[in-house]
Amino acid sequence: MLTTLSEVSYGALLGPYKTNPFNIKLVYSPLSTVPKNNTQVRRVIMDLSFPTNTSGNDGIPNDLYLEEPFKPRYPSIDNLVNLINSSGHDCMLFKCDIRWIPVDPRDFHLLGITWRDHIFIDTKLPFGLRSSAMACQRCTNALMYVYHQAGYDAVNYIDDFAGAATSEIAENAYELLTNTINKYCFCLCLADKQCVPLQNCSKTLDVG
Repeated sequence: MLTTLSEVSYGALLGPYKTNPFNIKLVYSPLSTVPKNNTQVRRVIMDLSFPTNTSGNDGIPNDLYLEEPFKPRYPSIDNLVNLINSSGHDCMLFKCDIRWIPVDPRDFHLLGITWRDHIFIDTKLPFGLRSSAMACQRCTNALMYVYHQAGYDAVNYIDDFAGAATSEIAENAYELLTNTINKYCFCLCLADKQCVPLQNCSKTLDVG
């Protein structure tokens, strides 16, 4: 899988190892792939809920992050609709998302995979990890707090951001959002189109 090699080069995986690098039992999860939208590249998924009762997810709490209790609250599409309505019919829309949020180091030993007789350790939040959505939402909530303090508004859902602003300030609003993300050392994934007219919203925001 070329994806595995690229994730090692990005620092998202530790390895390759021939033996368990930890002094604690390493939990291995099977791999599968699913198609991505509009590309032939497939997304690699760790099945972290297999096998039942001894899987990686079985050892990870879903209401604790970095030793602190945390219960996430997620926005709905209504939050975005309200933002669009408040920005007016001629507003521009923008979106981006972040990736490679670090895993709590205490969970490293629960995120082992094997490929071609080598061992790898996932160090970034993978799809299927019980605490991924909670940790992502907590991080993006913090980024949104900084963004709101600058006088702009957007909606954050797990690792995605979507915003709307009048055409006069949309480019500035988008630039400040991406700068805020970069400032705090998150890896930024940009949309193909950064700011688009309202009539293109369903395509841009993958809604509808």
